[in-house]
Amino acid sequence: MFDFTRLPYWYLLIFLIILSGFAEGIGMSALVPILTTISSETDTLSNSFPFNIIPKVFLFFEIEPSFLNLLGSCVSLVALTFLIIFFQEKLLFKSKYKFLNEIRMTSLNKLFSSNWSFLSKKNSGDISNILIHEAERGSDGITAFVTMIALGFQLLVYLIFTFLLSWQMTLISLIAISVSSIVAIYLIRSIRSVAEQGVQVDTFYNRFIVETIRGSKLLKSTATSDTYLKKVNAMGLDVTSIKNQILLSQSKLKLILQIIILISMAFILYVGIELLDIPINTLFIFVFILLRLTPKTFTFHAQYHNYVAFKPALNIVDQLIYEANLEFEKEGKTKGNKLALVNEITFNKVFYKYKKDSNFVLKNIDMKIPCNKIIGIAGKSGSGKTTFIDIILGLLKPSEGFVKIDGINLNKININQYRKKISYVTQDSIFFDGTLKDNIILGQNKINKNELKKCIKAAQVDKVINDLPNGLDTLISEAGSNLSGGQKQRIAIARALYRKPKLLILDEATSALDNEVESKFRYALKKHCKDITVIIISHKLINLKYADLILVFEKGQIVQNGKFIDLQNSSGVFSHLLKIEDKKRKN
Repeated sequence: MFDFTRLPYWYLLIFLIILSGFAEGIGMSALVPILTTISSETDTLSNSFPFNIIPKVFLFFEIEPSFLNLLGSCVSLVALTFLIIFFQEKLLFKSKYKFLNEIRMTSLNKLFSSNWSFLSKKNSGDISNILIHEAERGSDGITAFVTMIALGFQLLVYLIFTFLLSWQMTLISLIAISVSSIVAIYLIRSIRSVAEQGVQVDTFYNRFIVETIRGSKLLKSTATSDTYLKKVNAMGLDVTSIKNQILLSQSKLKLILQIIILISMAFILYVGIELLDIPINTLFIFVFILLRLTPKTFTFHAQYHNYVAFKPALNIVDQLIYEANLEFEKEGKTKGNKLALVNEITFNKVFYKYKKDSNFVLKNIDMKIPCNKIIGIAGKSGSGKTTFIDIILGLLKPSEGFVKIDGINLNKININQYRKKISYVTQDSIFFDGTLKDNIILGQNKINKNELKKCIKAAQVDKVINDLPNGLDTLISEAGSNLSGGQKQRIAIARALYRKPKLLILDEATSALDNEVESKFRYALKKHCKDITVIIISHKLINLKYADLILVFEKGQIVQNGKFIDLQNSSGVFSHLLKIEDKKRKN
């Protein structure tokens, strides 16, 4: 069962539900004295509670209980009920979308507050589906549950009035409602497993669509899109089949309930007239209440159907939040803004492995990296370079040993404040919808135009921007598709420099640049980053020529370190890699 108190304004909703129920009940109670007045027949029912509420109020205020006055009060109370229900539905819609936004933001906050080892394993297509589709279905489910409560209370009010009119006919009505409820529960339970299966199939379907679109260039250039589109179509047919089953079950439920209610009403009329000899006034009111009760019964069962169908969706969202919360990234108490990053980054006998039963990917890293220098990282793919960087970023924690920043253990530092001092540029540049300027300043409200120009020039992207018709106001297409690979990398570097970092990490960040631009950038970087610690990872070893210190990785260990010229002239991994690079360049 849903905890409906999670819904914003739930207490106001409950109050309006109760208020509308009482207002409608009192309005219906006026029907008995109205019909008594019309027929001029004596009726003991009109003198009993609650049917005598309005006449007594009239007598108290010395108002004549005439037909017109009674009719006016009845219409006014029913209209008031409609108005209360309008505000109730308005508040329910507001609550639904506020709840939807809250669970989406809670999910995102929990994900971004979780450990990188957890977040990196999550499929972007799955997360997209959960936050967009399943979250909305979940909010529909909790809204359906609250609507059930509202309808349930109204149905209870109706049943109380029918009981006061005739307990015999109410008993028949309850039997009919019970039969319809048993049928409804049976049909809805049969759809529960289909709904859970639908959540899984929908998740895989959305994930596959995201992955197919993401790989569109590869699929199109290799003429393999037909194969993947066939898979998308097959998954789409599965999703359609399940949703058809859910909608068909809802239609079946409505059809069966209509037949049961129709037969029940005919039977009630027969019993009331032929067997119980109920007065025509009472029978008229009873039938009127049944006519009001019937569509609400249909709606109640429909909302219960939605509740069962959408409940698994909210469970999926809650599960994501729960898992992310378990993997919460703990923050140290030492404020990151106290770190100047002016001394050194110290690795003290650091080992790391991704799983407890796996081999170490970093082994015995024990060294000091000087700050405000350019540090080069070299080594073959899989030698441990990226893991080494992830530990510096605080994304991964050493399995053994520790890392210190300016003498303070990284685990004791407020990690978010520490990361605000870091700029990180990867081979695959990330771009967001907006202008070129928006993508460089990246959320910063105040723009320092002089600093922006310096960073653009240092990144060797000034000529590119000047050649664009709208310059910095040029709109960036999705994922920067209207820019070349080299242009995207240079803009990403300009963005990194504009943050004024104390630590700049360039992970194959110039791989798409031509040799001339790359050479100019190396010179500009040396000039621009005098007070910045720069770590460069590159398979082009020539890019490390101006590094103050080069670390050479092999099989998770630092096997060499020193300046470019010294490593070039010594026998070892670096000189071997350099010879292979020279040979490729000559060929």
